[in-house]
Amino acid sequence: MPQLIEQKVIVRYIVNEDSTIGDIEIVKGLDPKRDSEAVKFISSLPKRKPPTYNGKYVKTHFTQPVKFCYE
Repeated sequence: MPQLIEQKVIVRYIVNEDSTIGDIEIVKGLDPKRDSEAVKFISSLPKRKPPTYNGKYVKTHFTQPVKFCYE
């Protein structure tokens, strides 16, 4: 039985006040193809509700792993 290989790309991005995702950057990449796919995946995420500070929405940085699994 083939062994499953798991690798991660670490991505950092901002959720803006209007819930859009921006400023996507690779913190720890694997190779250009997988890094590009990770950015594409993060770009396709649905809008996220940003946190509030003093009753107003604020920009917030998130860091998230994107896992790739293959044989």
